[in-house]
Amino acid sequence: MAESNYGVILKKGSTTIGALTNIDFPKVSTEAVEITNHAGGGVREHIPSGLLNFENFTATILASESAYSAIKTDIDAGTYSSYTIDYTTASGLTDWVFSCYPVSIEISSADATSPDKLEMVIEFNISGDVTGF
Repeated sequence: MAESNYGVILKKGSTTIGALTNIDFPKVSTEAVEITNHAGGGVREHIPSGLLNFENFTATILASESAYSAIKTDIDAGTYSSYTIDYTTASGLTDWVFSCYPVSIEISSADATSPDKLEMVIEFNISGDVTGF
């Protein structure tokens, strides 16, 4: 059964940072390890390394001064923190919890001729596993 993404929020630790309006989920990959040998008949052979890699991803949230301050503090500190994609109101989905640091933050343009919500796009670098993924 398909689930709704309505009500999904971004948290740092147990503190809500903001309501998500969009998230580009991280690409998950594993590297190939070459195991070519003399008995391989002149053809390269590979096996999966068994190490998962979560690429950088972006999350777009509704902008606020407190959200900007929290993310900017982490960028300035250059340290990893625990973040959560909290599926509070989306029944049946498991929250994602991961250690990461934000590498960039961008506030959307304000255009008086075309009023819209003010958003922040945050790019994250994940280190380690993502629980709930």
